[in-house]
Amino acid sequence: MRRSTPLALLLLVSLLLFAACQPAGIPEAPTPDQIPAGEQPARPPATDTTHAPATQEELTATPWQWTALTETAPANQSVVPDPQNYTLTFADDNTVAIQADCNQVAGSYTLDGESLTIQLGAATMAFCGEGSMDQLYLSLLGRVSGALVTETGDLQLVLGDAAGQMQFTPFSALGIGPNDISLDTQGLPYSWQPVLVPETPYDASMPPGPTGLPEHIEILFGVTDPADRQPSDPIMYIIPVNAYRAQWDAAGDPSVSRTLDRIEQYAFTMPSPAPTSGMPALPSSEIAGYNDLAVQISRAVPASELNLLSATQTGYRFVGRWAQDANPVTNQGLRYVYQGFTNDGQYLVSFWYPVTTDAAPADVSQIPQEDWDAFNADPMGVISTTADALNALPPADWEPDLETLDALVASLEIKGVPASGLQDVVWLWTNGPEQPGSDSIVAIPNPEAYQVIYNSDGMIRFTADCNNGGMTYELSQGGMAGGMLAQPGPVTLAECGPDSYDQGFINALLAAQTYRVRAGGNTMELVLPAGGGWLIMVDQRAYVTVPPPPEPTATQPPAATVIPVPPTNTPLPPTATPEPTAPPEPIIQFSANPTTIDAGQCTTLAWNVENVQAVWVYPQGAAYEDYPVTGNGVQVHCLDTTTTYEIRVALIDGTTQTQQVTVTVIPGNPLANTSWALSSFEPGRVPLPNTTITLAFDNAGTVSGNSGCNTYSGAYTVDGTTLTVGPLISTQMACEQDVMDQEQIYLASLQGAASFDLPGGQLVIFDAGGQEILRYNGG
Repeated sequence: MRRSTPLALLLLVSLLLFAACQPAGIPEAPTPDQIPAGEQPARPPATDTTHAPATQEELTATPWQWTALTETAPANQSVVPDPQNYTLTFADDNTVAIQADCNQVAGSYTLDGESLTIQLGAATMAFCGEGSMDQLYLSLLGRVSGALVTETGDLQLVLGDAAGQMQFTPFSALGIGPNDISLDTQGLPYSWQPVLVPETPYDASMPPGPTGLPEHIEILFGVTDPADRQPSDPIMYIIPVNAYRAQWDAAGDPSVSRTLDRIEQYAFTMPSPAPTSGMPALPSSEIAGYNDLAVQISRAVPASELNLLSATQTGYRFVGRWAQDANPVTNQGLRYVYQGFTNDGQYLVSFWYPVTTDAAPADVSQIPQEDWDAFNADPMGVISTTADALNALPPADWEPDLETLDALVASLEIKGVPASGLQDVVWLWTNGPEQPGSDSIVAIPNPEAYQVIYNSDGMIRFTADCNNGGMTYELSQGGMAGGMLAQPGPVTLAECGPDSYDQGFINALLAAQTYRVRAGGNTMELVLPAGGGWLIMVDQRAYVTVPPPPEPTATQPPAATVIPVPPTNTPLPPTATPEPTAPPEPIIQFSANPTTIDAGQCTTLAWNVENVQAVWVYPQGAAYEDYPVTGNGVQVHCLDTTTTYEIRVALIDGTTQTQQVTVTVIPGNPLANTSWALSSFEPGRVPLPNTTITLAFDNAGTVSGNSGCNTYSGAYTVDGTTLTVGPLISTQMACEQDVMDQEQIYLASLQGAASFDLPGGQLVIFDAGGQEILRYNGG
């Protein structure tokens, strides 16, 4: 009678196989029962015993995340601390994509009735940190012998030899769920409820403007269903940044990307002097009109304090309103607005809460006539004076106290979001100075050879070409942008060759004292002191995409960027000489990061090409022969104009393939801080006598002027020579009929602007058909 092999012995063998591939000095991952008690829930979830064999339709219906492990000998059940880091995605073609913490694995599966086996294929082999369970996870998947679906829709993968089960639940691409959220409402009179909200597609068909949100979380106050929320009710949004950008960019609408860039800019560096209008905010569903008032601009979480709990330490708050027409400031429509990001940069946090103050009337019915007369005479001036008065108020003069709302924002905690965006990510060095302080900026040809992870336990682990080692560090400030101080530790001292940057990398890691993670979480800037420059680092998960594994042959070694994971439930292939096989499929990966930059900023091109004859990377339209490259590399390009780059690949069979990536450059704004006087409109027509029509552009996206009778203001955007204006708001004074008619024509024409030119000190505005509609002289 065959005896069952103990599970502990099987896991030990599997882990020893992985240890052979592990970099020197990096310890193995713990099993779930080795995780400190404080990091596990007090009680694992109950197992649903009502289940049936899984069908392929059920396996492929959703991605799955690993939540628990049940073992039979000895009997034990353990909870997985970060289930979103351990996922399975089954495809209809019998392939499976596996995320094992910071590593990605391509494999295949066979389903036959109750039997399921998983064959592990090509995988990355990054070090994911001391507490990672990536090795154990892959070892267990190699032991799977069956699959069951429970009555509640969860998945159980049965381990061979009746050794136990792995429990999985459906996984949301959002990466976090309502149960991961905690919040302290600071005694405000609302209950709160986090809700997972499905994607609403981009839609530009309904006024007042386009809408659309990816799958996200809404924290509701006082209600439990988004359909029951009223527009004036408080709400907090947690929106995935990259999915939000992608949704609107795919629709050809760059407004969300531009607004996210402005929010990021203000989150990193508070504007000085603080504007009193035009503050960027999302989502668009909370905005109707133009932000004509913004006061009390500040940080909700002080940047000078080290907060190890708050999930959103990088952002700003203000009190503001949005209006379609110019009106005196009252308490109607005033809201506390917070715009920021989670510490890892992956999510936009947007909080809206109605506020009031005794310094403003409750509504327009309480405004005295003399105040109306003053407003009609100079609406922008009155709003500006009101903004100054509201800015002078202490936080306690608002209801609720603004510092109470700041504390609510700071209390947001999200499971899995670190105190610092620096932490718990495998960063790859893509470009930076050769040595701290060096003027020589290099593009690292093999970023995978220069890796670092800042563990949340205060340890730094790094690989620097042929060397590896560790340091300790201490955070001085968290969030997306913060500070830390590293202390030297043990490191190997091998000679890596004359072309290695290992010593520069190690020196930079020790010298760096500040960091900045960009919105989306895929890029980090590690800043060196005293003008020493910075290192550009890319999240390993964003930089490497694991291709499907090629058909195995004995003559073809694995590609340099992937390592085959030894299966634990299949025999080794025979060593006899195989039959000839077809050439391996080419692998072509080509990307730019970021794809939208301001004029003069830089982007990094990256490519990974295998199983081909030759490669070229060049600006589209250039002679490609002049731009040969190796199969794996990066380039840094600083651009003033939108540029499309192309990769050209000569395949083994003699054919060629090309791919393109476009880097959009947002040019400088030649209209900023300029003023103009109208000289003609509707070509050949000049303004009426005794009327002056003016136009002024500030540098914060606001346009204003006098339209002959009333004053007006609103938003504008410039992209190259493209110009959009509006919506405009205007005072409501009455003038002679011919002046009013001229004013209506002028304002309609201005809001129909599509492009502009600046010939000989004049400003000429054209409509969408290219016809001149307005001409101004310099003011």
